[in-house]
Amino acid sequence: MNVRVHRAVSDIDGVTGMAILQAIAGGERDARKLAKLRDPHCRKTEEEIAEQLSGHWREDHLFSLREALKMYEAIQQRIDAYDQEILRRMAVMQSEENQTRGGEEPAESKSHQKSG
Repeated sequence: MNVRVHRAVSDIDGVTGMAILQAIAGGERDARKLAKLRDPHCRKTEEEIAEQLSGHWREDHLFSLREALKMYEAIQQRIDAYDQEILRRMAVMQSEENQTRGGEEPAESKSHQKSG
């Protein structure tokens, strides 16, 4: 498509990059409107971004972009599901560890209490 999103933003899967890609996939072609999707923390100006976002909007490339974004989103959902499961399991482990520490005294403490 000759659109250089990777030159417009340094982090293509960051806030600005993803907003631009999703807008392109959704039908936006105006480079200035796409550049306005820039996150305030982005280092490049709207003008610098817009310069890189003019291109040839071939339908086969747009189809590939839409499909790639769908796959990216599906993978991100799987990663999020794994992250949530890891956090859940860590919480269970932490809870079990706290119960073991709080519910039982070490053997040395018990023997000292009985003799004293």
